Formats: sequence, C-alpha cells, structure tokens
Amino acid sequence: MSRRCDPNKPIRLLAMYARRPKVSEPQQDYIVVKINSILFEHAYYLKENGIPTIVGVPRVASIMDLYNGCPCSWFTLCPDRNFKSDVEFKIDIKSNKCDIELPADIRGPLEDVELLSLFAKVEYLQSWQDAIEILRADGLGYGSYGNSIYWPMGRLYKPVYFISRHGDLI
Repeated sequence: MSRRCDPNKPIRLLAMYARRPKVSEPQQDYIVVKINSILFEHAYYLKENGIPTIVGVPRVASIMDLYNGCPCSWFTLCPDRNFKSDVEFKIDIKSNKCDIELPADIRGPLEDVELLSLFAKVEYLQSWQDAIEILRADGLGYGSYGNSIYWPMGRLYKPVYFISRHGDLI
C-alpha cells in the first residue's frame, strides 16, 4: 500500500490490535478477553497523534468455530495519561455483552456501524510521510535489544493499520 500512496496526499490511519479469546472449557458460552496495559500506553500515544486504536476478538469458544466471518467484538481504546493495569473481562458469545462495566478508557462492544463510523471520523494526516514519522517517533520505531532488532510498538503486540487515502470510500 505504501508504494501506491501518493506521498503528498492526506491519509487516515486506524490501529487495530487482535486479541485472542481465552477459553477454559470447550463450548463454554463466554470468552475471556485481556487488554494488556502496554496497549493503553501505545493507544494514548497514537490518539495524541490523531490515530485511534481498536481491539478486536473473535467470539468463539473453540478453534473449530473460527472462520472467515465469525462474529467478533470490537472496542476502542481511549486512554488518558494514567495508564491502567491489564483489564480482563468476559463476553457472552451469543449476546456480545460484557460481564462488567468497562473502564472509561475502553468503549464497546461496538456495533458494525459504530466501527465504520469511527474510521470515517478519523482526521486526515497531511501525508504518508507524516504517518511514518508518527509511527517511528517516541520509541515506537525500530530499536535494538541486545544484538537483535525489534519493533518496540508493543514488542510482542503489533498493530495492523487500516489506511484510507483522501477521497477513498471506506
């Protein structure tokens, strides 16, 4: 995609972290979702730079239920400077309801239309180069750990970025 982007054309970015459902028994009627504290830290940095962050988790209790198009639960992360500790909660697989009231910095589960609306409201960055600079700044770019090169953006947690160029339909 980056080769196709006009470097001078405004773009929108949305960061998405995949979460895996935690299941203790086959075919149970709920999944457990964990959002690690480091995701809040990165979501805050991205939010401050005009890039919203979402997390998604498939609502399945077995790997056999996982398929393209399986139901998913979607959440936005909207943290302030006070990063939370890990947050863990249950989601009913059928109703998509959470077992707790989520903290204010987690919104969801989102309906499909809310998810699309979120992306449509993202402000445009001035250029592809601006996006690259944001993603490389403040320790979110390449760094070194010992003799290896790693991507510190969550180290083990790497987002997928959804990109829309100015004028493209969502």
